[in-house]
Amino acid sequence: MRAQRSARDDRGTTITLAVLSPFLCALLVTDGTVTKAVEASFWEPVTVDTLKQRSETAAEPVPWIGFAAGDTCLIRKARLRGVHS
Repeated sequence: MRAQRSARDDRGTTITLAVLSPFLCALLVTDGTVTKAVEASFWEPVTVDTLKQRSETAAEPVPWIGFAAGDTCLIRKARLRGVHS
């Protein structure tokens, strides 16, 4: 991630990582415990709503997460909601 200094969202827009807060950068590299990180940061339980989910084959390698071309990955769109807010 440090070597890239940028990321691309699902619409192809490039995001410069330097403009993100440390909290948002931490969420980008969190390994599946995003909900707990958000709960700890906002002192509130969080509910996850899965909006879309599908499996896809990587068309090209993604070295920073260890994916090779042809690997199967899970694409998920989710909404995190505060239980009390």
